Amino acid sequence: MSDEQDDEPYENTFSLEDLRKEVRRQWDSRNALVKALKELPEIPDWRVLKLLSHAAKFPEDGEIGKGLQRQHGFDAIAPRVEYEMGAGLWQRLRAGLISDADRLTLYETALRKLQEAVAGYVHEDRKVSAEQLIGILISTVDDKELVRALRAGADSPDAPLSPTEGDAPQSTP
Repeated sequence: MSDEQDDEPYENTFSLEDLRKEVRRQWDSRNALVKALKELPEIPDWRVLKLLSHAAKFPEDGEIGKGLQRQHGFDAIAPRVEYEMGAGLWQRLRAGLISDADRLTLYETALRKLQEAVAGYVHEDRKVSAEQLIGILISTVDDKELVRALRAGADSPDAPLSPTEGDAPQSTP
C-alpha cells in the first residue's frame, strides 16, 4: 500500500434512511425481547427467535426448535435455521424462568400464610423462634410441596427464604 491510500478520508456510505432502518430494527428487537420476558409466551415474536439464535446451542436447540415447529406450524416458527435455533433456546429459557416464577410464588404463598398464622399467635412482648414459626406455618398449610420446602429450610438455618439471597420482592406500604 502506498502512503497516499492511507491518507484518504473514510467515506461512510450509510445513508440516513439506512441508519433509521437499523435503529428501528434494533428498537423493535429489544422491545420484542422485553415483551417476551414479561409475558413468557410459548413461542415469542420472530425477532426474539432470531436474536436468541446467536446464543443457541447447536444441534440441541435446533432439534428442540424443529419439534416446536412441527407442533406449532410454520406460521409460528418459520422454516429457517435461526428461528428453529432461537425457538429451542427460548424453550429452555422459558422453562427455567417459569420454574423460578413458580418457586417465587411458593415462597410468597408461604410468607402470606405465615403472616396470617402468626398474626393471632404472636404478641409484641413474646419472641418466637424460626423453628416455631415454621411449625405454625406447617400446621396451617396443606400443600405438600410447600411443607417439604419449609422443612428443608428448617433443616438448614442459613438457607434463604427466597430463591435468591435477599432479592425477594418487597411490598411497599
